[in-house]
Amino acid sequence: MRNIAFDVLNDVNEKKIFVNLRLKDLDSNNCDINNITIRVYGVLQNYNFLEYKVLETTKDKKIDHKTKLILMMAIFEKMFLDNTPEYAIISEYTNLAARKNQKAKKFISYYLNNVLDEAVNAYPKFKNQEKNESIIYSMPQWIVKKIKLQYKDDYLQILESMNKKKNISLE
Repeated sequence: MRNIAFDVLNDVNEKKIFVNLRLKDLDSNNCDINNITIRVYGVLQNYNFLEYKVLETTKDKKIDHKTKLILMMAIFEKMFLDNTPEYAIISEYTNLAARKNQKAKKFISYYLNNVLDEAVNAYPKFKNQEKNESIIYSMPQWIVKKIKLQYKDDYLQILESMNKKKNISLE
């Protein structure tokens, strides 16, 4: 499941394929399609926030796209998906690294074992509050500025609501 989610995210990023079309191409008999979709859209929805966490905690190390994507997926799972124990996250993403990016396997294993908690707790501390909010809510800074201008008192609730999991129902 994580392997397929990685492939989808990688294709979306490198081949510029629309995510919904890429997900539609998946085997509909795959029982994990829901979990794959949750992971893919979750990482994309929080992309700027997750990328900040990876770049902040790797301290200017040059990391390739695949390594960054694996780390972002692991951080997303630890932060937003409650049902996975940390040891499973470490094991699964180390195994994913072995399949997708063998050169970075040791680095990814080290990161997941020693830096993952630090990454989860890393938040931007720029002097510009709008830049911080832009990263936290994975919104372009101009959108944060515009919402803040129009809804001075409620803008944080609006930004939070834009990133909440959407309930889908058929009536």
